[in-house]
Amino acid sequence: KTTDTTVKATELKALKELVDTLDATSIKTITAAAADVAADVAAAAAAAPTANVTITGSILAADASAIAKETTGVLTATITEATAGELKDLTTNTSDILALTVTDGVAAGIVALLEKTGGKIKVNSGTVEGSIEDLTSIYVTNKAKFEGLGNETVTISGGEVSAAQLNAIAAATTGKVTA
Repeated sequence: KTTDTTVKATELKALKELVDTLDATSIKTITAAAADVAADVAAAAAAAPTANVTITGSILAADASAIAKETTGVLTATITEATAGELKDLTTNTSDILALTVTDGVAAGIVALLEKTGGKIKVNSGTVEGSIEDLTSIYVTNKAKFEGLGNETVTISGGEVSAAQLNAIAAATTGKVTA
């Protein structure tokens, strides 16, 4: 039985391999460097399934999903930048604090990421395009959850757009807005 409340993933994995049964109920936080992520953190999280997991450095979305599968605790990590399409398969949720950087401007994909993290989503794209509903979610309703926006070109596609909706989007960026 361990009485530690915070442990390194590599140490917990090694301890678990030495004993038949490990009581890790006292563990509240598992820490790891990005280099240790793939097998070590998932194994450690499985040993302490309610522990929070904190990763230093960037990890792949697939690694974050593997860790989230093993713990009900909060996962805190920076995910390697990718397109919204590449990040859509994350199996994390809004209780996890993931720093995401999206490299494309597909509004529907960006909005879908709101369900994957309670952290900030950085949009690293010179253009953002999508429906007025998705763009309103990004630029108005959930503006505080995004960063890196404010000077990109915005293209509104699909249905009708009111003057008020257009003005709200235009006020959020210095880039050209087309509908």
